[in-house]
Amino acid sequence: MSRSLKIILKIAAALVIAAILVGLFVYSQRLYLKKAYPIKYTEIVEKYSEEYELDPHFVYAIMRTESDFTPSAQSSVGARGLMQVTEATFNWVKSRLKDNESTFDSMYDAETSVKYGVYLLSYLKNTLGSEQNILCGYHAGVNRAKGWLSDLEISQNGEIIVEKIPYPDTKQYVQKVMKTYNIYKKLY
Repeated sequence: MSRSLKIILKIAAALVIAAILVGLFVYSQRLYLKKAYPIKYTEIVEKYSEEYELDPHFVYAIMRTESDFTPSAQSSVGARGLMQVTEATFNWVKSRLKDNESTFDSMYDAETSVKYGVYLLSYLKNTLGSEQNILCGYHAGVNRAKGWLSDLEISQNGEIIVEKIPYPDTKQYVQKVMKTYNIYKKLY
């Protein structure tokens, strides 16, 4: 075997090993991301996402951000469940759904929490438009989001400009959920 052929074979072997290592790295990174960004309550999320015409990845991103998929989660302001619905919002959605059975404690039930949260997201989508606008309404309230949409210093072409959201916690929330949403869309 000639010296140049030996060199070519060594280079080819090195390239194959490098390709295998890159493949393993990409695969392990994907596995890590799927553990960090799981999908849970799939049947419930798919059911209500389809019923209320929302991308389930968007719902997963909100659930991960709001409760980290913990049905018993409760915030410092009293929001409950997977979707972190407040009592006032619960009562509003309950009246819209004509639900005579559920109580605010029902927000600890995964199906009820997802149903109410996704219904609210659908309402916000029909009222405010884009995902960013929906998130502003979900976090800061629909009336604030409407106000921001009508303020030309905060919005442009029917879109709230995230960098100009006047509430730092809402700005951070929108950025976090949108980043998570994009990860979910790429992973699943």
